[in-house]
Amino acid sequence: MSATTIKIEDKLLHDIRKLKHPDQSISSYVKKVLEHNIQQQRMAEAAQQYQAFLNENREEANSLQDWEIAPLDQAPRAKRR
Repeated sequence: MSATTIKIEDKLLHDIRKLKHPDQSISSYVKKVLEHNIQQQRMAEAAQQYQAFLNENREEANSLQDWEIAPLDQAPRAKRR
């Protein structure tokens, strides 16, 4: 595993110290923030890809609409034969 040292200037370092938990190191706080940011970006990209999928597959999009209006708080009705 490679490691990188990043210089953090006064104002940013001051802000980080104010935001992090007192028991947390600056390195672990910055790592956590970066991991969270990367995860957000990945989720946003996945949402765009899923929306594109729904735009290309109307049947799937229509099925989702059926689920959205389904009364999930009610027991299903018995099927008649």
